[in-house]
Amino acid sequence: MAKYRYGLFQSPAKTDPSVDDLQVAEDMAREMSRRLNGEPVAVWGENDETLTLFAGFEQFKPV
Repeated sequence: MAKYRYGLFQSPAKTDPSVDDLQVAEDMAREMSRRLNGEPVAVWGENDETLTLFAGFEQFKPV
């Protein structure tokens, strides 16, 4: 089963919270970014690839 981590985009850590569901990870990252006044918060896949980025109250997806 896949694991999705979320945390501060500019300082990722292996100890960042992780969940099994991408939607849950995105919801948690979105809320974390909002609480931090739009600070960049990312969701990473199992290979540390950025799947979603929340920054400045917007959502970004890599192409």
